[in-house]
Amino acid sequence: MKAPGHGKAARARGPAFCTEACRREVQLEAEQRRRPAVTVQPATIGDVMQNARLLALVAALVEPLAEDMLANYTLKKWQESPHVDRVREAAETLATAGLDVPAPVREVLTRAEAARRG
Repeated sequence: MKAPGHGKAARARGPAFCTEACRREVQLEAEQRRRPAVTVQPATIGDVMQNARLLALVAALVEPLAEDMLANYTLKKWQESPHVDRVREAAETLATAGLDVPAPVREVLTRAEAARRG
C-alpha cells in the first residue's frame, strides 16, 4: 500500500503534495520512456560456427533424433514432419563448419527426400 500523498493523485494536485518517493517514481517513469527497447538478435549460422562447443552439442543432439526418426517414422510423417527441416539445417551447419555429418542424419535426409518424391 502506498503512503498518503503518493502516486498519481498526489502528482495531479501539484508538486507541493508529492513526496520524495513520488518524485523518484516520476523520474524512473520518465527514464523508462526515454530508453530504447532492447532487442535480442537470434543467433546466425556464423555465430554457431564460431563456437565449437555449440557445434558439438548440435551433433550430439541431432544424431539421436535422427536415429529415433529412422526407427519410428511412417511415410506420412516423413512427408509432413517439421523435424526433417531441422535435421537438414543441422546437417548443413555441421557440413559448413567442416565437420562430418553422422550417418543416421544422412539416412534421414535420404529417406525424407524419397518420401517427398513418391
